[in-house]
Amino acid sequence: MKTFVSILLSSTALLLNPALGEDLRGASMPSDTLDFIQSRHYMDAYPSVLKLASSGNQQAQFILANYYICGRVVEFSCKNALTSFKHAIKPSSGVQNNEIIRRSKNEIAWINAACEEKDFVRDTNLAMKYATEAANQGDPYSIDSLAAVQARTGDFKTAVTSQQNAIAGLKLYSLYNPVDTYTLDEFLARLKRYESNQPASFGKWNSDQNCNTLPNASGS
Repeated sequence: MKTFVSILLSSTALLLNPALGEDLRGASMPSDTLDFIQSRHYMDAYPSVLKLASSGNQQAQFILANYYICGRVVEFSCKNALTSFKHAIKPSSGVQNNEIIRRSKNEIAWINAACEEKDFVRDTNLAMKYATEAANQGDPYSIDSLAAVQARTGDFKTAVTSQQNAIAGLKLYSLYNPVDTYTLDEFLARLKRYESNQPASFGKWNSDQNCNTLPNASGS
């Protein structure tokens, strides 16, 4: 695994970078839609996001997936989030953005490793494939996902080592970029779970705490 040297894009940069807002047919995502998301007015942005995602807009597909995994406006759903993340990896046409693809694969790995939604059917083979691929980029969030997959498949010893690497990488990252105390606490809590032979776990009950791309807002 590579030493952590990459600097993960912030959620705002990912959503608002003009290069990521290009529609696959050449049109941009409407600036008012991106403004709504930046200001956390997710209900106002939703109709445009849904329409653009349905038309094959890669950025909108990524954002829609986060609506589902965060429980913003729509009902929390790991299954629907996975569908949209998969669409974001292979949009219907046009130029693909590699950062969206990378982050979507990482999210697919994390959901398959940790989601505890009722009747959810996980694909650990796909999760391992995508988690390994994402973790090879070296950022701590991807390594954290890889550890979750390893734990879910019962390889707790390797998961502990991977999570220790993720924590070290996150601490290094925090020297140059702000990291919420909650994020480090979650990394450390998962390490304790793996040391106790327990997998990572999330669901509707704690979706807000696990939602980084669409942080909470009053009335969202």
